[in-house]
Order: sequence, then structure tokens, then C-alpha cells
Amino acid sequence: MGETGGRQEQSCDGSSGYRWSRVIPITFLGVTLCLLVRPYIDVIRSHGLRGALSYIADAEIYSRTVLAANFYSDGFVRRGLGGTIAKALSGNWNNSIILFIAFSVTWFMVPILSLLKRVAVALNARQAIYFAAVLALSPQTFFGWARDLSRTDLFVAGWLAIAVVAWVDQRRMLAVSAILCGLLVHETAVVFGLPLLAAMLAEDWRAGVLNRQQVTRLTGIAAAGIASIIFLQMGFGVSNLTLANHMLRETPVLTDDPVHRLYRDIAIYMAVAGPDALKTAICYNFEMNKAYWLQFASCLAVLIGYALILPLRRRPTTAFIVMCVPAVFMMLIANDTGRWLKLSVLCGWLISAFYLLRKPEGDSLRNGVIAQGSVILTILLFMGTTKHNNINPMLDRIALSASLGDPVSLRVWMDTCDPGWERYIQTAEVQLQREQGVRR
Repeated sequence: MGETGGRQEQSCDGSSGYRWSRVIPITFLGVTLCLLVRPYIDVIRSHGLRGALSYIADAEIYSRTVLAANFYSDGFVRRGLGGTIAKALSGNWNNSIILFIAFSVTWFMVPILSLLKRVAVALNARQAIYFAAVLALSPQTFFGWARDLSRTDLFVAGWLAIAVVAWVDQRRMLAVSAILCGLLVHETAVVFGLPLLAAMLAEDWRAGVLNRQQVTRLTGIAAAGIASIIFLQMGFGVSNLTLANHMLRETPVLTDDPVHRLYRDIAIYMAVAGPDALKTAICYNFEMNKAYWLQFASCLAVLIGYALILPLRRRPTTAFIVMCVPAVFMMLIANDTGRWLKLSVLCGWLISAFYLLRKPEGDSLRNGVIAQGSVILTILLFMGTTKHNNINPMLDRIALSASLGDPVSLRVWMDTCDPGWERYIQTAEVQLQREQGVRR
């Protein structure tokens, strides 16, 4: 009797899990799509859907210029995959950015929904709902991404999620390949992806799933793949001058506006200036941004909060490697702290999903943990949404009250950190004018 009752109880739990495995992903998809559309509701009401799409395209001049670089026109150019897909989706400049946003969201959602479906089967309903809500309602994920949709961050995030799904399915070569493909979009795919792979590799090594030879082979393939891509980008892409010329040629006439033109020129500079661009970014962090160290410390504090929100409190080393190490690295060499924070939170969620699926740990999401995590998440929501260049509005107000606000304009930053930075754009403009004169 007891054995039969146990089977019946397991069957009931299983049926409940499979039922929730449908409800949770569908609900998650609906909620997150609403969050992504939410910032543009007023524009849609005022100008209609077509007007709103044009507004998004015009407002995203920096990202649109970045996406001008592609494999069709520029050879095996660095960060060219995003632009290649945008161009393949549409030859129209405005339509391509809108379609690229839709593509990126879809690319990210598919593996995330797959993970959520599996988690809903592995956990009880309360735990699965909580785990899904953390990603959906975090002010560091969809609330933040909604205001910066045209960047390649969601596209990169999709490759990270695909890598985790592939590793869970024991298709480890596919996981490594996903991170390498992400490198064709942006270097952050490797910066955030390698710690993810390392954490999953270490878990399988400890569990005896992988032996030393397999670990060595996977590590060697990842290293060789990264080196090969960098080598090919250096040898088979167009020159920086040609790339700048192409990006200028593709940029719409909207850049007659001085502000839009400045954004366009900075995007081109960051794409072609190489070490100078890196120095300029570092200069801003350490010399121009008075709130830099406050943002730096606050970013790490928020990530510690997510180690408690997510089932990572028993894995502090993993939480540090997967979330903190990539964020610190990016904050030291690049701007846009908010972007690195959002990707770090995502990586924390992804590695948590891996652990929950590999070895479901019900006690890691027991009622007390969920209650404490919910309180911390509520506090973070109260502090406001993370945008591309901040932690949250409350921290901005604190920095302003402490005279650490950032009054430096883009023009002052660029002129101070790299006087004459416009030489890259001016040289390309001269070449473009010559080409147009020859055509006439």
C-alpha cells in the first residue's frame, strides 16, 4: 500500500509539474513582452504603431550606426554578425533596426522559455513561479532592456542562454560554439560566457560526468576558437578607414541634427579607433566620472543581493566568478555600467537554472529563501530601473546630493580624453566626398 501510495503521489506531482511547465512559460512571455513595450505606449497612443516604430529607429542612432558594420560590406569585421542579420532582414534602414529588435528578442526568448519549462517540471509550482518572476520582474533585466532594445545585448544574451540549454542537454560542443558565435556579435559574449562555461565544466568535473581528457579538449577548443576568430577579424576585415567610410555612407540624413551626428560619430570612433577608443573609455571612468567608484561598489552590492535572491547562497565562489568577475572586468575597461550589471544578473539566473536542472535542490528555494529573496527584489524594484549607464535612479540621486553627479557632456568627454578624436570621422568624410565627386 505504501509503495502504491508513493507512486500515486509522484504521479500527481509530475502532472502538476507538467501543467505548470506550460502555464509558467506562457505567462512569463506575456509579462515580459508587455514590459518591453511599456516605455513606448505613450508614443504609440500619440503617433500610432508605425509612428512609434519610426520614433524608436530615429532615437537609436548610436546603435543603428553600430549595426551598419556587416559581413556583406566589410569582410569578417569585428562585431559584424548583428549588422549582417539586420541587413539580411531588410535593406531599409528604419525597417532593419525594428526587425533586428524583434529577432533579438525572439533569439533570447526561445532558450529562456525552454529553461523555464524544464525548471517548472523539476521544481514545485511555488519555487518555479518565484524563479521565473525573478528574471521577469527584476529591474536589472526586462525593465532595463526595454529602454535599450536596439543594442546587441539581447542578441548576446540569447547566445549565453543557448549555451546553457545545450550544456544541460549534454551537447557541450554546441555550448562552446554558441559562445564563439556570440563573439561575432560582441566581446561580452566571451567575457560573460567563459565564466558560465567554466562553472558548468567544474560542476560536471566534480560530479565525475567529465574526465580530464574531455575537460582539456573542451578548454582547448574554446581557446582555439577565440584565437581563430580574432585572427580572422584582423586579417579578413576591411581597413578601419574603409569601415568608417561605410558607416558614414549608411547613416541616414537625420544626422544633420548636431546631437544625432555626435552619437553617430562616437559610434564610428568606438568601432574603428582601436586602442584609442579603449583609452578614451578608461579615461572617462577614472578621470571624468566622479561617481565611478560609487557605481562600481553599488554594482557589486546589487550582485551580492542577487546571490541571495537566486539559489546561489551556498555557491559563493560560483556567484563571484559568474556574476562579479565579468562585471568588474567590463567596468574597468568600458563604460555603460548598467549594461554589464544586467548581463551579470542574467548569468546568475542562467547558472542557477543549470544547477536546479542538473540536481534539483528544493532546500535552496525553500520558503524562507523565497521570502527573503522577494524582499530584496522588492527593495531593488523600489530603487528603480537599471538603464545602460546607471545602477538605478536612487543611486543617481545619492550621487547628485553628494556632489558626485555626472555633468560632463559627451562632447567634453571625447574632447578631453582624446583631443582630435574626430580625425577618424573627418578622414572618412573626405574619402567619401572624393568618391561621390568621382561618381558625379
